[in-house]
Amino acid sequence: MRPQILSGPLILLLWQAAPVSVEPDSTGRYRLSLGYGVGQYEYRTLNCAGEVVSAMPVEYHTAGAQVDVWPGDRWRLTGFGGYLSGSPYGGFLLAAEGQNFGVG
Repeated sequence: MRPQILSGPLILLLWQAAPVSVEPDSTGRYRLSLGYGVGQYEYRTLNCAGEVVSAMPVEYHTAGAQVDVWPGDRWRLTGFGGYLSGSPYGGFLLAAEGQNFGVG
C-alpha cells in the first residue's frame, strides 16, 4: 500500500485528536471548513482513430479553506482559498438567504 493513501485518514485522526477551538462572532454564527486531498489520474494521448498512443500517470495534491460568516439574520459572507498542485485560487460570495429561498 502506498503511504500517500494513508494521508487522508491520518489527517482526519489528527484533527479529531487535536481539534482547533475558535470563538464565535457576536451573532454566534460562523463555519470554518478545511480540506486536503491527493490523487492521481491518467493523461492519455490518442491518435485520429481514437486508440491510446501513450498514457502517463499524473499526481496532484490540493488543500483549501473556507470561512462562512453570517453578519445578520439573512446575509452570509463566504471566503475561500487554497491551491491545486501549486496553483493558488480563491474567491468570495455574498448571499441573501430566506427561509425557503436564497440568492448569492
